[in-house]
Parts: sequence; C-alpha cells; structure tokens
Amino acid sequence: MESLLQIDPQVRKEIEGGAHASINMCWTCQSCSTECPVNLATNRLNPMKIIRMANFGLIDELLADPSIWYCQSCNRCIQACPMTVKPATVIAYIRELMLQKSLVSMDTFSRFTDLLHRFQRVRRHGVLSCLRKEKLTMSGEKFDQLLETPVNPEEESLLLNFSTELNPSFLKALKEARTSSCFTCQGCSSSCPVFYERGLFEPQSIFRMANLGMTEKLFTSAVIWLCLGCRRCTDNCGQSVKGHETIESLRSLAVKEGFVPMSFAAQLKDMEKIIYPYLLDEIDVLLNLPGGDQGQRLN
Repeated sequence: MESLLQIDPQVRKEIEGGAHASINMCWTCQSCSTECPVNLATNRLNPMKIIRMANFGLIDELLADPSIWYCQSCNRCIQACPMTVKPATVIAYIRELMLQKSLVSMDTFSRFTDLLHRFQRVRRHGVLSCLRKEKLTMSGEKFDQLLETPVNPEEESLLLNFSTELNPSFLKALKEARTSSCFTCQGCSSSCPVFYERGLFEPQSIFRMANLGMTEKLFTSAVIWLCLGCRRCTDNCGQSVKGHETIESLRSLAVKEGFVPMSFAAQLKDMEKIIYPYLLDEIDVLLNLPGGDQGQRLN
C-alpha cells in the first residue's frame, strides 16, 4: 500500500521564511500556470506545481527540478494570483539556495543570466517577423546565430522625425501614468530584465519617445512588444512613473490605429511556441540538466 505524501512543516517554514512568498495561501486555482508564457509555449514550467512542492517541503526535489531555471522573471504568475502567492519569488529563492549550496557555480549562473539577456535578440527577431507578416522559421543553427548577433542601434532610429501631436486618449493615458514626470534617471532600465543593449530595448527611451509624440515610430518598431510586463520599471521609479501602463497604452493604440491587427497578441503567442523550446534546450545544456547534450550547443 502506497503511503501518502507527508508535509515537512519545518522545511516548509524555512522556504516561506526565506522567500516570503505566501505559499500557504495557494488554493491551486492554476491562475499562475495559465498566465506563464513559458508554460503556455512549452508546457515545461508549472508555477503551481512549484508552489505545491514548496508547501510539502520537498526541498530536495525543488533543487533538482530543471524548470526552476526556465522562469523568465516576467512576474505574470504573481500578478495573476488572487491570493498574493509569489511563485517567481520562490523560484528566485531556490536558485539562490542552489548557489549557496554550490549546486550551481557563479560562473554558470553568470552564463545563464547572459543567455537570458541574449535571448531577447531572438524575441526581437520573432516580433519583427510578426510585424512584417513573415513566416517565422527556426533551427538550432539560426537560434545560435541570433544569440550571437548584437542589435545595431541604427537599425531603428529612435530619435528622429518626432511630432508633438498626440492622440487625445493617449495623452490622457500618459497623464494618468505620470510619464511626463520622467527625468531620465534610468532607474527603469537598470531594473528591467529585458534591457541588455540599447538598440534592442530600453524603457527610458520608450518613455521619452512617448513624451515627444513619436508614437508612429514606436508602433512600427518591435520595442513595445518586447516588454514582459513585469512592472519593475514602475516599482523602481522614484518619480512614480507607471512605465508598464505607458507601454500597455502604446500597444492598445497600435491596435486601435491599425498598425497591428487585433490578432497580433495571438500571433506573438504562436511565435513564442517556436522560440521558447530552443531557449529551454539551451538552458538544459548550459546547466547540464537531464536531456541536455553538454557541449553540443554551448562550450
């Protein structure tokens, strides 16, 4: 007769004390899992499963779970939870614990972080394919090439031909988001998980362009669609600028003005189903996780 899984209250207490993620509040509604872009694209990261494991005190299983490294820190699981549970915070805690226990070296962790940064180049390529209505194809060789190809800032000239005429509804949205209060301290950019190179994505540039009325330039660029919606730009702004709301307003206006179709958000999700599996395979190789062919893709 199989024995029932027993909760280890001491380990559970240690996890909650370290992560401060309200794991005991989870009622398994799956809101986190249905919002996670990695889970939707690959079915290989289930935030609710991680919270349940934490609640049972299964620390050894969590330390050995490859999906801990698949999280992109978009915080959508936190935003979606009706009970204020923070799966992304638990994931960050487990990663830190692995570093403390020397299960992952600092060098490997640095390479992992760099991989996530360079992956934004692949995301940009995917978004541009959607904007140009081109069929996106991907291979291991092409994925590696995109990872290694820096974005030329001159490809998308961000500070030319601006207009001060703003859509009235967008002007209202900017006012509500306090975008004009930005004094370019770069607090938003320094906390953004997508910001890596200026030619690719920089929150501060987006807000400045919005203030200058350069909306059409933004609508025809990939930048507003690269935002993960993590809201760190808003949380870290000393001037209370709601950066994520500015970008959300730009996206809505891009649809309303006909620069992208109503189905564009769905197209982006289909694009993510193509590129995310390559990222997770790359992570498996880098961290020598089960299924990864060490040395085949990363030296």
